[in-house]
Amino acid sequence: MTALRRPDLQQRHPTGAAAGGGLARALERFLRLSHPGAVVTGLEMSHDRWSMEVHRLRIETEDNSLDCLLRVYHGSQGALRCRREFELLEGLLRLGFGAPVLVAQCVDPSVLGRPFQVVRYIQGHTLAQEIAEAGVSGRGVWIQRCAGLMVKLHALGVSEVLPVAATTVSRAPALLFERMVDRARSARLDDICLRQFAPVLSWLEAAIASVRWRPAVLNHNDFHPDNIIVGADGADHVVDWTDFGVADHRHDLGWTLMLARSCLGRPARDALLHAYEEACGLPAEQVELFEVIAALRRLHLRWLPRYNSRQAIVPHLRVKMYPPLEAAHLRAVCEMVFEITGKRLPVVEASLWAA
Repeated sequence: MTALRRPDLQQRHPTGAAAGGGLARALERFLRLSHPGAVVTGLEMSHDRWSMEVHRLRIETEDNSLDCLLRVYHGSQGALRCRREFELLEGLLRLGFGAPVLVAQCVDPSVLGRPFQVVRYIQGHTLAQEIAEAGVSGRGVWIQRCAGLMVKLHALGVSEVLPVAATTVSRAPALLFERMVDRARSARLDDICLRQFAPVLSWLEAAIASVRWRPAVLNHNDFHPDNIIVGADGADHVVDWTDFGVADHRHDLGWTLMLARSCLGRPARDALLHAYEEACGLPAEQVELFEVIAALRRLHLRWLPRYNSRQAIVPHLRVKMYPPLEAAHLRAVCEMVFEITGKRLPVVEASLWAA
């Protein structure tokens, strides 16, 4: 079988998912618009996150089969994110950067009820699995690979990957910090949960004024070894592009350094930064400011949703209990914020030490 052709984005399924036969049959009918006789087998849920749900499946034809992932987008912005990611993956593959290969896509809700993509499943293992097997003594190898792959990503021409983004690239770095502050200073900032972040935000506002912004580049925004798949042929493929953007390279790097520092310790973070700077040939000046921005983003994503901000925040009112590893990771994030800014996050820290 030749590779499945992508159904046209504007094609509509005549009856939609609700017409009977379930999710597999609805997807099968849609796929047959581009490849007659395709059969969907083995469809099962892999995981369901805030942004999308993912299913494993196999697409069978008369002469071949493809192991795939069905990615169904959640939320009111699902269609937009689906289209953007489609354009991104097409551009990355066109330039030879390892990424998932698209099989099909549709933003018409009459098919599965929500926008979706089907991508080829990458046979292999994650770089994180290699790190775990290698232990501390083997970290140098993955650090070099991870840093080199990130530098390769940041070296891609944004307009070559995303032609429609070319006119907004120059404004992206300046908007980066403004968007973060606006989100934190939403209507809920007067709640006890968010008010404690004000000193750190004030520190950032003062520090960010001296930042010398770099040209905006493509950012993955969740670049870490679990999102790097080592294929059966040994090639590296970066996955999970849901939150990609265009910004100063230190925004992307700061997030990865924050994860390395809070999960593996300061030496791993320093080694990763050194490897990145060597690979790109430039120092990442003032990168700690971007690590603080990343830390606040991490706490917004992982700590805040577990709290009911309308209640007085004391340890016994935790909405959900943290797994020990997650609590330890978030405590390390708070310590990192303190080491860099000298500011504490007492409500967050009290809840995490009680976890």
